[in-house]
Amino acid sequence: MSERLKYEGHMAVLEKSKKTLEIEIDGLVKAMRENLDVVVRPEKLNADLIANQALILRNKQIDLKTIIADIDKVKEILGR
Repeated sequence: MSERLKYEGHMAVLEKSKKTLEIEIDGLVKAMRENLDVVVRPEKLNADLIANQALILRNKQIDLKTIIADIDKVKEILGR
């Protein structure tokens, strides 16, 4: 298998991972917005759930940034 084909395969895996993370992050953001309902009194908010969602979001965002950096490296290698 040629080097180019290996990198193109790796790129496809990275792009799929990126899309999956973007969908997961979008869902988390929507859930957090729902849980941070402005009509709910602050003491009634589920702070533990919101904090947990925020930590998950942070970790997924870090993963997404890493994948984007990897995609950029592979694009550079492939001359795109």
